[in-house]
Amino acid sequence: MLLYSGFRHRVNYEMGPKCRWMCTKSRCKGALFTYNDKLIRIAGFEYITSRAGNTMILKNGYKYSLQLRNRERCRWYCSSHHHKGCRANIHTIYDEIIMINEVHNFEYITSKAGRQLILKNGYTYSLQTRKRDRCRWYCSSHHNRGCRANIHTIYEQIVAINEVHSHLRK
Repeated sequence: MLLYSGFRHRVNYEMGPKCRWMCTKSRCKGALFTYNDKLIRIAGFEYITSRAGNTMILKNGYKYSLQLRNRERCRWYCSSHHHKGCRANIHTIYDEIIMINEVHNFEYITSKAGRQLILKNGYTYSLQTRKRDRCRWYCSSHHNRGCRANIHTIYEQIVAINEVHSHLRK
């Protein structure tokens, strides 16, 4: 089992040092490729065209715009929230993803009870523990029902995330 960007993957085929890993979520076509246990390629995205006619990448519901092209290498940024400081990006070579940072924006909100929550991708997270500037947040709606999704922040920036929820969004 391989955990990547909050998604579990299982070995689909193995040939010597090469492995293809498939996402375990039903109907997900996400795939990872490793060579000698090192990630070399990520699949499970598509190219789309914007209303203005520009090529974009659609991955996990997020759209990425081309920002920089250097021969066969391209850098793509989150098109929805880049102007708001979102640092999510994708790097491609010859139309193959070689690197990805899928940590998109999130926001702090206040619950009806007055507690601070994190809202990310339609899910809310409650503060579980705080040690100086380090915080651990857990799924606020289903943690008591066994949902293990959580976020770790340092200085209010996400440094680790497990977005595998055991339930649908509210």
